[in-house]
Amino acid sequence: MLDPENTFRIAIVQPLSHKPGQDEKNIPDAIEYIRKAAAGGAHFVCFPENYPGPWRIDAVYDPIPTMAAAAKEHKIHVIFGTLELIDEKKETAYNLTCMAYPDGKVVKKRRTHPEAHMFIPGERLLGSFNMWQAMIFRYLIQSMEKWA
Repeated sequence: MLDPENTFRIAIVQPLSHKPGQDEKNIPDAIEYIRKAAAGGAHFVCFPENYPGPWRIDAVYDPIPTMAAAAKEHKIHVIFGTLELIDEKKETAYNLTCMAYPDGKVVKKRRTHPEAHMFIPGERLLGSFNMWQAMIFRYLIQSMEKWA
């Protein structure tokens, strides 16, 4: 039997993103996923990297305030992604992994990309973990970090 004081529920969302030019519509979709996760008893809801976006440098919306408000409204931790522009002329940006707490506070972790393509098949990189186990583990570790 699970001990309710030492367990928590995680909702993992794999949404369909809207097309470029319409990708700001990802935000209301994300809010609905957050609502459903909270209604289902989740303590955390985790979205893929750069969701709800933007994931392109020419997109200009900021999902952080809305995602923080949804986390607060639904009293749930929300892990999501977006970009933070570094240099518009060079078209460079950080990927941000963000976590909104149930009180509305948001912490961010910046990540840059190497210039080379870094696609590696999952099993060689992850060993005995399958893709879902690795993704859940990654989100758990990121959510437990003491981000400043």
